[in-house]
Amino acid sequence: TASRPHSYSTATLSHGSPSSCLVEAEAIRRTLGDVAVTAPKSFIGNVGAACGAVEMAINLLGLLRGRVAPTLNYETPDPKCPVNVVAEMAEAKSPLAMLLNHRTTGQAVSLLIEAE
Repeated sequence: TASRPHSYSTATLSHGSPSSCLVEAEAIRRTLGDVAVTAPKSFIGNVGAACGAVEMAINLLGLLRGRVAPTLNYETPDPKCPVNVVAEMAEAKSPLAMLLNHRTTGQAVSLLIEAE
């Protein structure tokens, strides 16, 4: 199931800088289509090495409840950022999510999770 783009409920933006968000948004749109995108980091800030684990917990708890967490303080869509950013709590369309995290030093990881 995880290989079908339309089956994802959500994807997360990872770093938060304007240039990396544009690259991530374009890749998410090209790969997953019009999937809901959220940025849990908007609630917790940058917690360094723990960020991936914390964002995974937030997304997994949301999926278990059939929900996608919103992106805090998201008000005006950027026309250069072609993704469907979740501004308010939303219904999860599936139990699958793709989590993206990377560091400015070059490490990157993508994790696919599924709630049961």
